[in-house]
Amino acid sequence: MNLVYSIAIGKVHQDLARYTQPSIKAYAEKIGAHYLLIEEGNPQRFFNPRWEKFRAYDLLHSYERVICFDNDLHIRADCPDLFKLVPVDQLGLWDSKEALMKSYDENEAIGNKNHPTLIFQKCFIKNFGFFYNTGIIVASRCHRDMFAHPYNYNDALLGLYDEFQINHYVNDHKLKVYDIGQRMHTIGAARAGFSAYDNYILHYAGVWKEAVKLGIRKDIKYHNERGDNLCLGEKEKVVQCTA
Repeated sequence: MNLVYSIAIGKVHQDLARYTQPSIKAYAEKIGAHYLLIEEGNPQRFFNPRWEKFRAYDLLHSYERVICFDNDLHIRADCPDLFKLVPVDQLGLWDSKEALMKSYDENEAIGNKNHPTLIFQKCFIKNFGFFYNTGIIVASRCHRDMFAHPYNYNDALLGLYDEFQINHYVNDHKLKVYDIGQRMHTIGAARAGFSAYDNYILHYAGVWKEAVKLGIRKDIKYHNERGDNLCLGEKEKVVQCTA
């Protein structure tokens, strides 16, 4: 059996989950997977909620494959089955190097080139030729050890510490990775040269911004009107998706 899981710990994320989780839950049902929303952290094991996605280590003991979705994304109704798309012996991730390098150039143009996260990402890309975004992870039982030991990265310096660890693990262990592509995992659609509505999964990447909630509401309304919202069907589901 396979599992789709996501994490919404704390008031900000749980408030956002009202808009994002209905489509994630509906997607799990569509592809015949179990669904789990983690709403309580395990501080004795994970010093920060971002590490909760490393529960995959335990989950892959019970499930053959898992998909971890960040809480700040919306899935279109016709989204393909990622379990069928990604080979079982490969890790499913999106290589965000091109989008990141464009972002770095844009930040450099406005004098914001010294952000430590951007510098680290650029150096990683220069050294290894990739940088995978971990907002969507498709993993199989053979990848279980990748989630065994979260490192104690400096929060203030790096921020996206789970992402850095996974990228280092992929490089150090020469894991086979299936790049799911930016239409399957979209951040900055306009920068990539296509409409946000051309994608299957839109990752907003910034729950701390009130504008993200407004953007999600607008996109859900658009998908409702087009009839490709996973949550369309039962009246109460539509209410959930448009709250």
